[in-house]
Amino acid sequence: ARQLCQPAKRLELPRRAGKYARTTVSVRSVRAGIESCVRNGSEPNSVEYVTDRQRNPFGLDPPCERAVPGYGDANAHFHVVGDSPDVHGGTATGIPFTGKPWSERFFAALGRGGLVDGFDPAGPALDAPGTFLSYLSMCPLDGPGVCGGSDTAIYAEMEPFFDAELRAITAHVIVPV
Repeated sequence: ARQLCQPAKRLELPRRAGKYARTTVSVRSVRAGIESCVRNGSEPNSVEYVTDRQRNPFGLDPPCERAVPGYGDANAHFHVVGDSPDVHGGTATGIPFTGKPWSERFFAALGRGGLVDGFDPAGPALDAPGTFLSYLSMCPLDGPGVCGGSDTAIYAEMEPFFDAELRAITAHVIVPV
């Protein structure tokens, strides 16, 4: 965990049969290393809480009726990124990755990895300290109010919103779904 606090160095992986060896690191060990750096003051910028809101912490207002903005800890170390509410759910609750048949299993897996502490599908309530959830397009691709036309045009219109969340969160680890 201590080596995460050191300045970046070129990492040489051992070769095995002409291919790079794979190294497995658990999410818990990465989280512990990050928290150790923060506790010891090795992080370049001190942690400053910009908001205590979990739902849409930056007040983004996209041009659609059923937007699913980011949700979670605005000072997250982990940023879980999905595609859109059409693909990954959330239009009924406003929380990314909810409302799908697989949502409960998905959050259980995130819980086992230490990224969320609790999820109540009946609520729905989500306790995600240190984790932020968002989409490339916070608007459904078929939703009214979006620029219409191709998916490419919709993603292009939504890109500034995703970019704003991505830059504001500044997570150490981005988890694509």
